[in-house]
Amino acid sequence: MAGLRMALVGATGAVGGAFLDVLEHMKMPVETLDLLASRRSAGRRLRLGDQELEVQALDDYDFSACDVAFFSAGGSISDTFAPRATAAGCTVVDNSSRFRMDPDVPLIVPQINGSLLAELPQGSLIANPNCSTIQIVKILDPIQRLFGHRRSIVSTYQAASGAGSAAVRELMAHSRAEPVPSSSEHFPRSLAYNVVPVIDQLFDDGWTREEVKITRESRKILRIDDLQITATTVRVPVATGHSVAMYTETASPVDRARLLGELEGNPEVVVCGDDEIPTPRAIARPEMTYVGRIRVDPDNPSGLWTWIVADNLWVGAAFNGAQIAAALIERS
Repeated sequence: MAGLRMALVGATGAVGGAFLDVLEHMKMPVETLDLLASRRSAGRRLRLGDQELEVQALDDYDFSACDVAFFSAGGSISDTFAPRATAAGCTVVDNSSRFRMDPDVPLIVPQINGSLLAELPQGSLIANPNCSTIQIVKILDPIQRLFGHRRSIVSTYQAASGAGSAAVRELMAHSRAEPVPSSSEHFPRSLAYNVVPVIDQLFDDGWTREEVKITRESRKILRIDDLQITATTVRVPVATGHSVAMYTETASPVDRARLLGELEGNPEVVVCGDDEIPTPRAIARPEMTYVGRIRVDPDNPSGLWTWIVADNLWVGAAFNGAQIAAALIERS
């Protein structure tokens, strides 16, 4: 296949915009690209490099016109339209949480379990993981391969853009307002000058849906059914870029030099030295996962701390999805 006929569902959203940037960055061989969104967005024009493309109404689209469709318009849209697309012979890469834990749907981070793509027929459904999960497993995978794994405890510091473009606009508006509003349309409390330790639904047992996603998705991606990993997920007043503090207890003592060598050999990871501080504002290459503050617990040679930063719209969504599409091209 020289180039893919692609469709982008949710083209006018935050991840949709990032996906267009990713396609331009990767110079992916795309024969045609159809931009799809709601009827009220139909007719808008978006840029891909030097091209200007018109947004079409999703309701009217014939998915037999494309080979691969990337969905990032929420679970209800995926629930309705992804089966229509696959029935028309179009392979779907879905960025919502709708199908991630379906045992018949592969949940893919190409560098970790991309081999699962090899035998998928055309018209398959593939799930893109949660944004924080992707950056966590990219660092946890080499740790557990080198030293084994007992448990990980993570705390996330997640940007407003994880809740969409409108959430970022609200954060900016609230940050300028006097007095600062206390309520929010997008978060449990206003995010301006604040941190909010609840993302997505809060369950009766005290856990949130976002925290459960990290546990379940990490197990599925790493193919370790009893992987011990728990999270506290927190929304912070940052526009773009998720950060994660991860403590991991390994089965054998950590050789820090060996781990650094392994991470430095990963072409999609930037290892920040002791004189560097990985922060969301310091992300120079949005396709990379940044890791720093790598230190062994002085009281436990099998205890390891890491600090992980990534662009949640690129690494955590669009770039991973585009890499899945690129893998589909390669296998053809």
